[in-house]
Amino acid sequence: MHTSDQKLLASSRTLSRSLAVRILASLIAMLLMVSSILCLYMLDISKHIRRSLAHIQATSIAHNYNISGNIHDLPLKYEGQRLDYTLYSADGDVLYFSEHIEKPRRLRKYVIHPNPSRWMSVFSPSGITTNVPVYLDNGNILMVALNDKYGRTLTDNSLTQSLYNTSLVILLVLLLFGISLIILLLKWTLKPVSNAINIIEGITPDSPTYIPTETIPKEILPLVNATNDAMRRLIEAYQSERRFVANAAHALRTPLTVLNLHLHRLEQNGQNNLDKMKQEMTRVRTLVDQLLELANLECSQPEESRQDDVNLLRIAREAIAVHLPLFETQGRLIELTTSDKQPFTYTINPHAVMLAFNNLIENAFYHGKGNLKVIFNRHADLITIGFSDEGESPARDIQEQLFERFKKVEKNSSGSGLGLAIVRQAVNNAGGYIYFLESKQTHIEIDLVKPLVH
Repeated sequence: MHTSDQKLLASSRTLSRSLAVRILASLIAMLLMVSSILCLYMLDISKHIRRSLAHIQATSIAHNYNISGNIHDLPLKYEGQRLDYTLYSADGDVLYFSEHIEKPRRLRKYVIHPNPSRWMSVFSPSGITTNVPVYLDNGNILMVALNDKYGRTLTDNSLTQSLYNTSLVILLVLLLFGISLIILLLKWTLKPVSNAINIIEGITPDSPTYIPTETIPKEILPLVNATNDAMRRLIEAYQSERRFVANAAHALRTPLTVLNLHLHRLEQNGQNNLDKMKQEMTRVRTLVDQLLELANLECSQPEESRQDDVNLLRIAREAIAVHLPLFETQGRLIELTTSDKQPFTYTINPHAVMLAFNNLIENAFYHGKGNLKVIFNRHADLITIGFSDEGESPARDIQEQLFERFKKVEKNSSGSGLGLAIVRQAVNNAGGYIYFLESKQTHIEIDLVKPLVH
């Protein structure tokens, strides 16, 4: 295919996808249809004129019969044209018809039929003879059939032709005016869309904005609202990532600075701080692992992650078994209690729930005091899981902040500040809620409100 043909094909495809072209084509098609109806109406007018002229002639012809009542007083010719008659009673019975016709003419009670279906008469053939009714004084109906040559010549050559010529000129002018008006209306109608496009083209990461909805037509308002909602989510995600990168850089800077200092001392003085360097490396590795876990949880949607029917009680026992030796080194215990002996089965990502339990137990070990209680309760279709230790509960005004990234009760603590953020994201992905209960001691509660799997 030649380049010119490819460009022509691409242009035709672009036009076919254009909303403006589609609307313009539809409106022009509608305008042409209306014009066609007007043309058909003018064609029907000529028939009406001929029948009206024939009725005037028939009334004049039947005048003598209306006076004398003798059917033979009716003329056989009119202006050189042969006539025939059919006489009907008021009830529609045939009383008489001319001898030179084979059968009576059909009874027509109207000169011009008022039924709207007369539009179809435009497409029916029109004969030379016109049959029109004349209502007599005695109630009978005289159908007068006369040659329509004179009326046809008069209407076609003078009245109708003049009407056609005048109407066609007016119709062409109106057609051009209508197309111009349609184009102007189309531009006015699509102006809000053009304005919205200009706003969208000006959006950058540093200057996000929304499309104003005050002037948007209601037909495309749902699309604009959906676009604004998508823009809001993108802005929130972008701002969250910027905060994430800034916080991660800040969190990594301290251990990396310490590592660099130890390396410098090793180079300058030969001091062996290998244990401290290993400790800082472990801290960096833990921080990076937590950042990756949190990023993975934030990117995965509940419907996209692997969902299994999981016994939450079994996973809690596994997490407790892993961390219990650490608690025992400090003379502390982990106690697991349940409201009943039935399995606490829930459809969830098993890795996410294990991650949440591990972080909550580690948080209690490093930042809590005394023994840790893990409490399972069931209320109809609600599972609640509580993690309570003997440490003092954080101040109420900062409790919600502790579920954010890099938030700590004590800024100088050894933790990364990511543990509870990871737990909240994992619980949110499972469709649950996590919060601090109002208590003197630290008590974190998880509510899973999806229907249980029985």
